[in-house]
Amino acid sequence: MIQYYKIAGIVIKVVSEGINLIEELEYQRFKTTCQNENYTVDFRVVKELELGLGNITYQDEQNIIYDDGKYRYVNNRFLIKKISDNYYNVFIKKCDNEVSNREMFNAMGFDVLLAKERKLILHASFIVYRNKAILFSAPSGTGKSTQADLWKKYVSSVEIINGDRAIIGIVTASCAHFVCPITLSVLS
Repeated sequence: MIQYYKIAGIVIKVVSEGINLIEELEYQRFKTTCQNENYTVDFRVVKELELGLGNITYQDEQNIIYDDGKYRYVNNRFLIKKISDNYYNVFIKKCDNEVSNREMFNAMGFDVLLAKERKLILHASFIVYRNKAILFSAPSGTGKSTQADLWKKYVSSVEIINGDRAIIGIVTASCAHFVCPITLSVLS
């Protein structure tokens, strides 16, 4: 199966033959008919994965990512190999080939693709007020979503865009803000 997603202005072609993709509703709006992809990510089912080695480049409560310079290992479940600047293979074990959209984007190294495009994911609650983006960024459990909800409750023109993650980046010399994972118009 071949699907295209447009996220923060980046078109990603996902080839997922042999993968049982669990479609999550919040990712449906990111599908696109545009076939002018910036990146291709080809998921491949294999019998076994090599053991994740290398340095830990990211770790939180749910994820651990190792990188040995040649491969990137995500949760010892996915192995990412860069084929070219815009083509990646993602290997997954045959017995573990049921993948949700969220897992798929984690597995493909979406954060790395964003970084190549001068964009990053920020753990933040994201609102728009008077056509300006306001992002509340802080550790989990400190009240980012509560702050956004209070703005919405007391200021009628506030729109909550996302309560958890935002993509920010530089677009033509001005800062642009994107819903994670859907593109929002540039706010200056």
